[in-house]
Amino acid sequence: MNRKLHIGGKSEQQGWELLNVNKAAAPRVDHVEDASNLQVFDDNTFAAIYASHVLEHFNYAAQLKKALSEWRRVLLPGGRIYISVPDLDILTELFRDRKKLTKDERFFVMRMMFGGQVDKFDFHVAGLNEEFLTDYLQSEDFVNIERVKGFGLFDDSSNLYYKGVLISLNVVAEKPQSGQDENACLDDLPALQRENSVSALDTLYRVQGQDTVSHGKENIYEDVSAIDIILGDAYSEKEKYDQAIEHYQKAYGLLNTPELRQNPANRGRMARLNDKMAAAHKAVGQFQSDEGAFEEAIEAYKNALLHNERDYEIYFKIGFNLNALKLFDEAIEFYNRSLALNPRYAACHLYLANTYHNKKRFYKAKAHYEEYVRLSGDEHNIRVLLRLGYIDGRIGLIDQAIKRCEQVLHLDPTYRTVYQQLPMHVLKNCSFTQKDVAKNNRTLLDTYVKALQPVRPPVDVFADRKKRPAGAPLNIGYVTGDLYNHTVMQFLEPILAHHNREQFVIHCFSNVQKPDVVTQRIIDNYELNYVDISELDDADAAALILDTGVDILVDLGGHTNESRALVLVYKPAPVQVTYLGYPNTTGIEAIDYILADRGTILDNEAHLFTEKPFYIDGGYECFKFHVNAGKDKIKPLPALQNRFTTFGFFNHLSKINTRLIRRFAEILKASPTSRLLFHRSDIDDERRKDLYAQFQAIGVGPQQLIMSNKPFDYVVFSEVDIALDAFPYNGTTTTLDCLAMGTPVVCVYGDGPHSRASARILNRAGLSELVAQNEEEFVRLAVDLAQDPERMTMYRKTLRQRLEDSPLCDHKGFTASLEATYRKMWDEWLRARATADAA
Repeated sequence: MNRKLHIGGKSEQQGWELLNVNKAAAPRVDHVEDASNLQVFDDNTFAAIYASHVLEHFNYAAQLKKALSEWRRVLLPGGRIYISVPDLDILTELFRDRKKLTKDERFFVMRMMFGGQVDKFDFHVAGLNEEFLTDYLQSEDFVNIERVKGFGLFDDSSNLYYKGVLISLNVVAEKPQSGQDENACLDDLPALQRENSVSALDTLYRVQGQDTVSHGKENIYEDVSAIDIILGDAYSEKEKYDQAIEHYQKAYGLLNTPELRQNPANRGRMARLNDKMAAAHKAVGQFQSDEGAFEEAIEAYKNALLHNERDYEIYFKIGFNLNALKLFDEAIEFYNRSLALNPRYAACHLYLANTYHNKKRFYKAKAHYEEYVRLSGDEHNIRVLLRLGYIDGRIGLIDQAIKRCEQVLHLDPTYRTVYQQLPMHVLKNCSFTQKDVAKNNRTLLDTYVKALQPVRPPVDVFADRKKRPAGAPLNIGYVTGDLYNHTVMQFLEPILAHHNREQFVIHCFSNVQKPDVVTQRIIDNYELNYVDISELDDADAAALILDTGVDILVDLGGHTNESRALVLVYKPAPVQVTYLGYPNTTGIEAIDYILADRGTILDNEAHLFTEKPFYIDGGYECFKFHVNAGKDKIKPLPALQNRFTTFGFFNHLSKINTRLIRRFAEILKASPTSRLLFHRSDIDDERRKDLYAQFQAIGVGPQQLIMSNKPFDYVVFSEVDIALDAFPYNGTTTTLDCLAMGTPVVCVYGDGPHSRASARILNRAGLSELVAQNEEEFVRLAVDLAQDPERMTMYRKTLRQRLEDSPLCDHKGFTASLEATYRKMWDEWLRARATADAA
């Protein structure tokens, strides 16, 4: 049996002997020796030698060459050496990248260059790249030197990725076969044409000083195959992989006979040919993938698998291209097959996590993101941290989500996405009061402004606005990323439809990433100036808005996804307002007002807001029924047929918390025949098990819980008798949709605007009896209503009409109130400017 030596190894693996200079590792190794002095072994002892991140510990003056000389000596002729070292080219490129890497991250890269230096063995004294390492190997007469992505042999530093980049240089080389003329110059052979094989053979024999007469048929096959291999290598070098594959296949066919397979050297040659063919097909696949020809790339990679089904990277590449085609389930299958071969393949964990995230399989995504960080050491990857924070928020780990966002802030205080995540997590934290929310958001934005140092226009830029005639039309600008089929449009479109165009000029500064039919409807049907700012950074978008001459700029997103509230940091309009999208203070000092009604922000709470609360006399919002929420879809009261009450929770699952679950459990225990329906598309098996476990822990069995992830339809709102609201972060559109479908909503009037949205809506609809003042009353109201089928039936029959008749659906009247509010804001600005000028 051929012996194989793993230099620097510690972990046992069948078939490999372990050698390590560190005596502390002795219990797990076979030989405690200096890797540059292998005198304990005879010449030609090992069929293979493996050394991962070893050579950089030898000085380049003498030790490195001595080590390679020793390794060559103990290799069998034709034996292979597998060497991995930190790639100096990659590491220096990372180290110099000050735009993408923080100081701490660059320090980590520096440690990879010079060693962790945790003990006397952990110092690097040589830096190697492909060019240097190849020179060293050639100087010790190694042949067939080839760089590879991975070896597929050991889970170690040869697979180490940082910032998504493989930092290891992995090279395979061979000790020449016995009797081979290592100095024979065959540089001219790649120019030979395969069709002229006889003359090619003559040329080969002349170079080798041999006679064709002395060669039999088998030798001729061997020699022809040698030429095909050389030609294949030459075509590969020129990146003409189709021709290379053709020659490799011919060579393989010539060698694949019973007689030639008996020769161990030919078996090795065929194995290497398989590797070469796999590599060529992989190269074709990579080219097709880079060109966006994903289906062709997959075909090429599958051809590569025919020659090397143990190459975990090929499965990963197939998964990558399937993912690009949005074939997520198939991609997951191939990513998992890659990890079955190499569980420590960090990059695969990352891309598998991304795919699970796209599928809303958050628990699985979280596990693979965390495994990626563990394997790669890429603990400062901002994108991964934010993904983990987002996932933690989605599955209810709010404290952990907040911590991850704080890590990102420490790494890069100007990274915009964290300003869309952290404030949303804060609203869902049960332990935060309104004072805490305000303090967090103010501190957050102070950090951003301090790091960004935005340039704001001087006040006198707006001086000409003071000279307008009284009552002149005002320019109103709405900044939003939600001008498409989004819930915000159920509140905004009625306003756009009823604005008085004689008194107001309307501008929409849109950050929509994928415009749809709703976007086009807004552009076509309403008289407004639609401006796409999705490709502009905040400073440029602010400059554009300033040039447009907007008087009152209204942010409709706050800290929600795709919001552009940070544009307002640059103060491109004299009056700036936040409204609708984010139900709390933004913390942005440059925003003057937050729109509210007096039930949402109390007078004695105004000091908690960065912005000044400005109250709309006509209430906070108006609402347009979704086109699919038709009257004919309202079902009869389910309790009449079921003989039990069905409660429903339709809010975002990220709004679920332990306090909410405890109150839900109290309701179910008080109504032991009742059921609670959770309906969201992202209720997967892991989420279902988690919810079951949380309820089981406080005495509610799965028989009282219904978990549905069927496709959304508005009829689902009328499949329950009573809807239960979330707290501390209430529903808004969800509450209105329930009422529109005849389903009463029980809520708590909480602390802060985000905890009062449902109460505001119910009070405006004349349903104050459904508003609890605390959590205990919330339980009592829900239980009492569940025991009153007559009252539930009354709600079922009348809620839609009550909503339609309420001020919430008075689109024209509300828009007039909003416009009057804008006029008051403008008058206040004029008075402030006049006072400043007088001073």
